[in-house]
Amino acid sequence: MTEVIKNVTKIITEAKKFDNFLRIDMESSKVTDQTIKIFEHFKKKYSEIGLVMQAYLFRTQSDIEILSNIHFNARICKGIYKEKKQISYDKPEDIKKNFLMLAKHMAKKKSYCGYATHDQDLIENLLNWIKDENISKELFEFQVLFGVPMGGRLESLIQNGFKVRVYVPFGPDWYDYSLRRLNENPKIATYVLKNLFKRE
Repeated sequence: MTEVIKNVTKIITEAKKFDNFLRIDMESSKVTDQTIKIFEHFKKKYSEIGLVMQAYLFRTQSDIEILSNIHFNARICKGIYKEKKQISYDKPEDIKKNFLMLAKHMAKKKSYCGYATHDQDLIENLLNWIKDENISKELFEFQVLFGVPMGGRLESLIQNGFKVRVYVPFGPDWYDYSLRRLNENPKIATYVLKNLFKRE
């Protein structure tokens, strides 16, 4: 943990110089508690920092209830690591249902949320809820990984005034990172990798 604190401190020092927002990613459930502790430690030192929460873990609802407030910023994703059935949802519909529930809870607490999903049905459910409940566009954004085919959805979201953030893996470990994220939907892996290496 000491080494992690040292490394994150270096990153935050650079982020402060450029007034950049820093997002702490979430890995397997084995390190969820440690990741949240790291986030809470640095949140006291730097306000422009957020976390990732995984919708397939049972515990996430409780974590969000504890963490959510007007200063909390989190990205909700489905989750891609193989987890035990005792601690996670394994049916796609249950994960999507929990994802939407978590989004609703964060909006209720006025927390800022990134909806990280390429699932068109889930996006449609989110949009219907946003419209029905008149959720402020200042409380959320849609997030996707660069190269994932979205069938014009991103353009439609932007045209309707929604914020969209496209993540581009960067650095020496970009390939491993991309593979972990694409594990959620192997069918699109070839398409994404082709676009990543595409030359204009």
